Amino acid sequence: MKKIYIELSDICALSCQFCPAPKSKRGIMDLQLFEHCINEAIKICKNIALHILGDPCKLENLSQYLSIAKAKGAHIDLVTSGMYLHKHHYHTLISKPIKQISISLEAGFDRNNYHTNYLQRVVDFALYHRANPLCFLNLRIQDSGILQQERQLQDIFSAFCIAESNTTDLMAELRQQGRIRLWERAFLVVKRHFEWTLSIDSSDSNNSDNSNGSSDPKNNHKIHKKCYGISEQIGILSNGIVVPCCIDAMGIINLGNIKTQNLESILSSPRAVRIREGFKHNLAIEPLCQQCQYYIAMQ
Repeated sequence: MKKIYIELSDICALSCQFCPAPKSKRGIMDLQLFEHCINEAIKICKNIALHILGDPCKLENLSQYLSIAKAKGAHIDLVTSGMYLHKHHYHTLISKPIKQISISLEAGFDRNNYHTNYLQRVVDFALYHRANPLCFLNLRIQDSGILQQERQLQDIFSAFCIAESNTTDLMAELRQQGRIRLWERAFLVVKRHFEWTLSIDSSDSNNSDNSNGSSDPKNNHKIHKKCYGISEQIGILSNGIVVPCCIDAMGIINLGNIKTQNLESILSSPRAVRIREGFKHNLAIEPLCQQCQYYIAMQ
């Protein structure tokens, strides 16, 4: 297992066009449950990403969650829209246990979320990081947004005085290489665009838990795909539901609830084992996995 995603909440107060809806249904994971999740997670993997839906920086008491993670020896990858960076002391967001902070520029540049101060908030934080590069910083944008957000990217280059704002060469490098080094431990990264799969009937997916259902790698309906979900990553939603990957933001493949089961037993359940064994043979067993666009985007 390389990374475990823990969702502090599904609340972000944004309306990104690329993000699944509805949100703000599960609410906030309380500190007691978070500590339990961390205790269970670090038995398997110390790399924890605070991300699925929601924005962890939206939580005013984020520092309390980070203190728990630090005490347990977890390494945190914090993923944020960047909209709420100003609500926290910057030093908190670049210090242990945070190993990496990733800012989704796509969220702030989305026309549904337009805020006149957004770019300045990101720049202010990034400049603080440049003077204090204690963790890795990724400024992320989807490849579909490079052309649409070229002006904003030029503003970023200008704000950081990158190569004296030689944006033509920088944009070419960004398209070809997929990332640009801004300074020590800081990168502008292009992520492949994909469409969230939200149309699966959860009852059909739950039926796949039957030994003779679609979760059987030997069934006749075979979709050949390779995925590292459940083998290299899992997700824990803010209500405690465990899912095989961070893409299952709706909790369609409900493997169990960490409130009532330990993580080891959840990952060794028949349904989890069938998913894992299926991918070992390059077979997507679950309907959600069969229709997942993330796999296609990564090809």
